[in-house]
Amino acid sequence: MPIVSFGDTPMWIEGHNGFNDAPPRQKDKAPLVPLTPEQVAEFRTRFAIDEGAVIAAFSSEVAVRGTA
Repeated sequence: MPIVSFGDTPMWIEGHNGFNDAPPRQKDKAPLVPLTPEQVAEFRTRFAIDEGAVIAAFSSEVAVRGTA
């Protein structure tokens, strides 16, 4: 299938989780660091992802699953 990709702007976000299709060796090497203020703004404007909502969702994951 043909794909058009523009390297000058972010087009998608790759997840960092146990069921991602990336090989495990790549996930193990990817450091998780806080976003810069510029990245927070870009995530919000380009992808409609709110950092506070993501933090809240993952902070309450145990309670949501009922395993607390």
